Amino acid sequence: MNRRNFIQSIGQATIAIGLASMAGYLVFRDKTEEPCNFNFVCRDCKKLDNCQLPESKAVKQNKQQKP
Repeated sequence: MNRRNFIQSIGQATIAIGLASMAGYLVFRDKTEEPCNFNFVCRDCKKLDNCQLPESKAVKQNKQQKP
């Protein structure tokens, strides 16, 4: 094995390890934070009480201000 083949195999191994680690991250990442599935219709949303999206904060404040 000459120097050129060695460097080429090291580069290929580095790329393969990078791709495998990214694939592993995407497969095993924590998916507990679910996106809103009501298309940001916050006023009639069933998840409004527990929602952490910025759009829901304004709706929550308006509901609190109205008696």
